[in-house]
Amino acid sequence: MACAVLTSMLCMMPSFRVQAQEAAPAAASGGLEEIIVTARRRDEREQSVPMSVSVLSGADLAKNSVVRLGDLTRAVPAIQIVPSAFSANTPKFTIRSQSEYEPLLTADPSVTVYFADVVQERAHGLNAQLFDLASVEVLKGPQGTLFGRNSTGGDILLVPQPPTKDFDVQVDLSVGNYGLTTFNGILNVPVNEVLQLRFDGGVTRRRGYTRDLATGVDLDDAHNEVWRVGALFTPTDTLKNTLFVSGFKADEHGTGFQMTGNDPTGLQALAWPAAQGYLQQQQASDFHTVLSEVTPSDKVRTTTVANTTEWSPGSVTLKNIFGYRKVSAGQGFDFDGTPLPIFPSHESLDSKQFSDELQLLGTAIDHRLDWIGGLYWFKETGTEQQIATLNYAPYLTQNSVQTGDVTNISDSVFAQGTYHLESLSALSFTGGARYTRDKRELTTTAIFNGACGISLDNAGTIPANPCYGSASKSFSSPTWQVGVDWQITPDKLLYLNQSRGYKSGGFNLRAQTPAQFTPFNPETVTQEELGLKADWHPGETALRTNVAIYYQSYNDIQRTQATIINGGLVTTIVNAATATVKGAEADITWLPIKDLELRAYWAYSDAGYTKWLVPNGDGTFADNSHMSFSYAPKNSGGASVRASFPLSGDAGALMAGIDGYHQSEIQEQDINVVPYGIARGYTVGNLRFEWQNAMASGVSAALFVRNFANAKYYLSGTPIVGLGSTVMTLGAPLTYGLELHYRLKH
Repeated sequence: MACAVLTSMLCMMPSFRVQAQEAAPAAASGGLEEIIVTARRRDEREQSVPMSVSVLSGADLAKNSVVRLGDLTRAVPAIQIVPSAFSANTPKFTIRSQSEYEPLLTADPSVTVYFADVVQERAHGLNAQLFDLASVEVLKGPQGTLFGRNSTGGDILLVPQPPTKDFDVQVDLSVGNYGLTTFNGILNVPVNEVLQLRFDGGVTRRRGYTRDLATGVDLDDAHNEVWRVGALFTPTDTLKNTLFVSGFKADEHGTGFQMTGNDPTGLQALAWPAAQGYLQQQQASDFHTVLSEVTPSDKVRTTTVANTTEWSPGSVTLKNIFGYRKVSAGQGFDFDGTPLPIFPSHESLDSKQFSDELQLLGTAIDHRLDWIGGLYWFKETGTEQQIATLNYAPYLTQNSVQTGDVTNISDSVFAQGTYHLESLSALSFTGGARYTRDKRELTTTAIFNGACGISLDNAGTIPANPCYGSASKSFSSPTWQVGVDWQITPDKLLYLNQSRGYKSGGFNLRAQTPAQFTPFNPETVTQEELGLKADWHPGETALRTNVAIYYQSYNDIQRTQATIINGGLVTTIVNAATATVKGAEADITWLPIKDLELRAYWAYSDAGYTKWLVPNGDGTFADNSHMSFSYAPKNSGGASVRASFPLSGDAGALMAGIDGYHQSEIQEQDINVVPYGIARGYTVGNLRFEWQNAMASGVSAALFVRNFANAKYYLSGTPIVGLGSTVMTLGAPLTYGLELHYRLKH
């Protein structure tokens, strides 16, 4: 499809005789902000990148009340970030309806997060406080060429603020309801002309806003610390080394799981008739309450190292990016949402990853060809353990301890170029390819009801070396991107591209039988996207309209299926289906007068299976093609109004802003057969009032109100097939507070 359209455009273009265009200035006329992005691994204006990219600068994060990564949900089109089944500190990502069911060590994510160009493969600890960032970039759609860990949904790039040659001290203090106290500090020290250092740290404390009526503990609290050290070393004009070492630590009560449904035909209702009474008690209680027989816990520690060395002797740059990340997490939760001992669980993970990427990039043919190529290597080792008690006697009783030792290795080679035609210099063609090879190794131990649980046959009746099972498998796939873009004028860009993304195959961490040890294969997404990025200047105003439409072909989709076999709950990961995703996005910013900004954005995503057959075990198949994608709202979007009021003299400036976000309902499980497994749509709004640089003191003060209407809504949930119960996580209530910022810069 895309190739045909591209060919048609090529045939049409000779009829246009566009004169050479000069690049637009770094700051667009009319006050529209321009941000430099690295979506194509080189510095470019956001409005000049022929792909769908949403970017927030460091200043944008504050004015949009984006405090943690999950807040991007209500600031960027087409992205949802919610708590996973493990905790809010281990978030679940969705971009353009692409997401993974749960963040297991044996499976790759659909949406990949990078910090300083180093992949953060595991989601644990990623919902940390965002601070001292130059920008956050959200790349939408398959990213299979320029980024080392192939992703089918998109990438999130966290770009830290590098050290500078100015002495700089910044202090931030926030206080608010629920006992909120947040302190952040930044110290930038220019040691000399060739070495600059930057030290960051932050502490957050807040009582939980969800009350556990059974234990008296406040859940959904905040008790965490972040830190970062940055060093910029430039011994010569052609050599630069940038180092970031950062850490995150959380020791919290964990995420509250509220029971929202209890199927009268499910095992929970049959084994525990009292559960229905607790559901009624829950429904009669305040929204931000739960009932649990155990106190959840959420302990996460991460350490990340990102080191980039760049050598630019001329028109060519040699770049090496080394990365390391260590994750240690222990998270406990209650999947039944009652004070009864039905389904308590605990998840722990310890992993280490190393990566190295070697890039060579430059220009050629009188600067008409921008090219990049390189090699990438990644290795991750770790152990993940899941402990669960399922007490549904006499129908199902299961005490399980499942441990997986995992090794994931990936290496790839890539190249991409963009050629600007000499005769039509406003017309450019891009082509790139990557070849990736992945190797997956798993050794697992399964203890069920005190006995080893690995089985020789799929019925689970003949044990053979029943304590251990192992498997290994290699996968490989080519991915690519091709496209054409037309710089109609310096501030209007039309583009069309096709990209293919790939997510590696692997193994089911919970495998017990030979069938479950069968590896699942890679899944692929091929996307065609047509977009327009345009700045307009009607009269004395400034208007930016960025729009895109896309079509995705989704094949060999990896899906987790939970069933009860021989009296035990079993999950299997299979390549279950094919699907298509059709969508559109719009992001519009208008500056009608000086110091007033109006913004509206919207995303539409229509995801549907074309085929999904599930074996019934008797030679027949169930047709699941009517199921909805999980965590994929059909409509989502928001709007904001920002006004600035400069004061006379050195008094500073007053700023006021209001923003709102809405999304439609979502399914919370891929197999949509559990009653009450739908989270209704919701709308939230925020307010912010700020006095910047008050009386030239270097002090700014801001009053914030988040969810000012105190909307009651659910973020995520865990409906379980066969058990009949559904628990959901809760969105934050009305919160408010005061922020103080001080900056001393020389």
